[in-house]
Amino acid sequence: NVIKEVLRQYDSNQHSEVFYETISWFGLKGTTAWNNLLQTERDNINTSLQNIYRNEPYFN
Repeated sequence: NVIKEVLRQYDSNQHSEVFYETISWFGLKGTTAWNNLLQTERDNINTSLQNIYRNEPYFN
């Protein structure tokens, strides 16, 4: 995933792979790629995003 790797490099790899993947998918919500995911995959990404919002100080 190119977006995930760019985010990881930009952020100096300070977070988990799940963090970068979740942020990548957040930017792709509403796209064909997002809509092609299984509902369970979208639900997992949304749950991860909620956890990031709760736990990352710069999102609060």
